[in-house]
Amino acid sequence: ELLATDVSRNLVNLFFLGQDAKKQAGGAKGAKLSKVGVVGAGFMGSGIAIPLVTKAKLPTVLKESNLDVLGKALKKVRDHLAKGVAKKRITPMDAAQQFNLLWPGAEAQDLHHTDLLIEAVPEILDLKHKVFAELEGLVPATAILASNTSTLPITDIAAQAMHPERFVGMH
Repeated sequence: ELLATDVSRNLVNLFFLGQDAKKQAGGAKGAKLSKVGVVGAGFMGSGIAIPLVTKAKLPTVLKESNLDVLGKALKKVRDHLAKGVAKKRITPMDAAQQFNLLWPGAEAQDLHHTDLLIEAVPEILDLKHKVFAELEGLVPATAILASNTSTLPITDIAAQAMHPERFVGMH
């Protein structure tokens, strides 16, 4: 009785479509990132930087104009790594190498050679426009511009951009 339902047929069809999609994407490789920039080192920005340096092992520029906030972000990353060492998840040398992947900076020029720029400033549309207006021309033309927005439509954030097609939402 359950085998003959529309739901059952659709679930089986969905399974096979998923398998087919995996086969089609099998040889496709995405572009490799060599350097990431995170703009805004508050709660979200520092939280984004942690997996970039610990999991992805990517050189990461953490841009923040408020040096107190930047210092707190560095401490948050260092404490995260220290916790990993204390729990014997990573060695002290690995922790040092991962921490050294982080490049703290207050200047926009530090983001020059990033492949991915992630904006993590407060949810104020005018502020996000200002950030991207300043930074869009600094990063390479192939760089992906991402906003960590959770409440603002990405189309609104990208509306004033030179290249809105480069924008993605990432939360």
